[in-house]
Amino acid sequence: MTRRARRSHWLAGLSLLAFASVAGCAQVLDIPDRHTSAHLACEAGTCACEASFGDCDGNPKNGCESDFRTSQAACGACGNACDNGACVGGTCQCSGSFADCDGKPENGCETDLASSFESCGACGHGCLGGGCDAGACMPVLFVTEPDRFVTGGIVRVDDQLYFADSKYAGGLQSRILRVPVTGGPIEVLSDVGAAEVDDFVGDASTMVLLSQTDVFAYDLASKQTKSLVTTTFDGNYDEVMIAGDQVYYSLGTDFDNGLHRVPLAGGPSALVTADLNIAPPQKILLPWGKVPYWVTGNGRIGTVDAGGAPVVWAPAGSGPIDAFHVNDQYFFLEKKGVIERHPLAGGQVDTVPALDATPGALSALTSVGSALFWMETSQIFTWDGIVKQRVAGAIMPFYRSKIVVTDDSVFFPQNDGIWRVAR
Repeated sequence: MTRRARRSHWLAGLSLLAFASVAGCAQVLDIPDRHTSAHLACEAGTCACEASFGDCDGNPKNGCESDFRTSQAACGACGNACDNGACVGGTCQCSGSFADCDGKPENGCETDLASSFESCGACGHGCLGGGCDAGACMPVLFVTEPDRFVTGGIVRVDDQLYFADSKYAGGLQSRILRVPVTGGPIEVLSDVGAAEVDDFVGDASTMVLLSQTDVFAYDLASKQTKSLVTTTFDGNYDEVMIAGDQVYYSLGTDFDNGLHRVPLAGGPSALVTADLNIAPPQKILLPWGKVPYWVTGNGRIGTVDAGGAPVVWAPAGSGPIDAFHVNDQYFFLEKKGVIERHPLAGGQVDTVPALDATPGALSALTSVGSALFWMETSQIFTWDGIVKQRVAGAIMPFYRSKIVVTDDSVFFPQNDGIWRVAR
């Protein structure tokens, strides 16, 4: 027998031996290296893939072709496509702005958080009808009235948003209105005459409107409007607030630069303090709270003592610029590109880094629980230990812009109506 013939006979014997040892696995042995592959074992006469490998294509000729540890088409198991990610150790690790929001391993990282309307910036963060741009929801126009302009602030009481608007065509005329936070028809509550609205605030029982002629109070229970003060306001840094049973209002640079008060129930007005040195772009800001606080343009902070007398002091460092708000524990103050959190009882002052160091760029500063919300140039931001951008778009905060924050939305006024963006 020749050497070639002896070698062929020996190889045939090896194949038969392998066939006998793996029994039912013979169907894959026509590929010479399959019976020695570490990926294939024979158990009870049938082919069995070793751990981390699988026969995903159902082709017996290539055995356990898929490595579950690294396969983009079978990451962790057959059928688990690791789209928009990398299969590492049998787990699909998402890349860039992509995420696995539906929890289904078979479609990998299916959601682009940079553009998804239902998961914008984070899984489950829907944009409530707005677009998603680079992970931030875009605002949508919530309510608008033809030929009318929203002026002053915006207030939430229970499930209603209260605001004021003005019409200029055919003669100036202003109103107090409300609309459900869930959407619906606008209800006109009161006509407040032929004067432009400068500021608008409210609490659970009363809305207060500062126009260019009067300070009006609208009682929610009786649905009656009354004038608390009648004068001629200049519309330049005039603001109003409610603090307990008093209404505080400021008069701008054409008058006494003073802070005044009048009882919410009606009665004579009184001067709290004057000569506050207001100069653009600074302004008096009258925040919410049982005790009034204000900021002056010459770098001072003011409040009143238990007897109602003014107390004014200068904060350390540079003077305040803009944006001021009070809750039960803190007041917040913008100073040259940062926001400071001052405890009302005194103590450590925290600094929140703002994203735009331009003085006067912030507006509509408010707090909800431990979170801080503010508008800045054309964006809305939040801070709860970390500054986050919540919305981007063509938002131009105007003087006295105020925002209302609900469980799922942020509402803010613009000239053409009230806008809404997902929180």
